[in-house]
Amino acid sequence: MAKPDWGELQQRFLSAHAKTGISPKDWCEAQGLNYVSARRYVKKPSAQSTQKNAQKRLRTAHTDKCAEKLIHGNGLTDQQRLFVAEYLKDSNATQAALRAGYSKKSAEQIGYQLLQKTSVAQSIAQQQKASIMRTLGSADEVLEKAWQLATFDANEISQYRRGACRYCWGFGHQYQCVMPLSLKRSAMRHLSGNEKSLGMQVGTATTTRTILILNVHGATVKV
Repeated sequence: MAKPDWGELQQRFLSAHAKTGISPKDWCEAQGLNYVSARRYVKKPSAQSTQKNAQKRLRTAHTDKCAEKLIHGNGLTDQQRLFVAEYLKDSNATQAALRAGYSKKSAEQIGYQLLQKTSVAQSIAQQQKASIMRTLGSADEVLEKAWQLATFDANEISQYRRGACRYCWGFGHQYQCVMPLSLKRSAMRHLSGNEKSLGMQVGTATTTRTILILNVHGATVKV
């Protein structure tokens, strides 16, 4: 059986949820999905995500409305509308006139004359106002994100733990040696005459006694 494409299913659920407000459980049951398995992937949008999408749709609709007004409003000719659109890029009347298709020789004069034309000036003012509103909306989002980062609680996604090292747990605060390999190395150093290793004191037991004790802990020592 093919593995479900949870990304696609989540998008389908979000679309259905936006239209009808259906819950994830009801939607999964309607689609023949096991909700216990799907609930990790099929979720309601968060409040922040919903607000962000709503703001994005609002800005898009506002942009489309401004473009529609520029195309069909103010009684401008097609070339004058193009001049307005180009002028909004850099506020340079001469360059805007050139990009709008006016003659290079008369671009500077025509650019100045168009700015003096009431309908052109009004259209530019309307578009600039709309641009400022969109910019302020984006700035609000940036400030909101900055505030969230500044007040973010790291404990929500991480856990700070403080534990003891092997010296803390060792007898007499000496290194705790628990691995068979470490025990074997300690025994080899002891048998070779070196009584201190890995920060621990190896007793002066007999060779046979040492090997028997280490074998109990899983370390095989051969002499």
